[in-house]
Amino acid sequence: MKKITILLVLIATTLFINNSINANDISKTLLLNDGIKITLKNNSLLPRKVTLISYKPSDNGSNGTNGFILLPTATKSFTFPIGTKLYLANSEQVNTVMSGKKITDEVPFLVVKAEDENKTFKIN
Repeated sequence: MKKITILLVLIATTLFINNSINANDISKTLLLNDGIKITLKNNSLLPRKVTLISYKPSDNGSNGTNGFILLPTATKSFTFPIGTKLYLANSEQVNTVMSGKKITDEVPFLVVKAEDENKTFKIN
């Protein structure tokens, strides 16, 4: 919270000194610092077990793994930095990652972009 307050003060100071910054520049700056919020939705009539594997651009190849169950029509939100590769992993991919190898040579479900802010992605 303290970082966000400092960032807002710096932006406000810059606006006061130089009126050349517009609202889009401010929102882009905030998105780059806080990440992009995306939502995954189970649009099936059945519960779905999901394993989401993420590779953030700043983590030098390490990954994050989130396993969860989504009930029918349920959603789950995440925040990732721009450039994060997301994989909806199957059992084989989970086994590969758990053995210490990477799956980055496979096609990701999503590569997070600024335009993805607050978008919902169906997982079926």
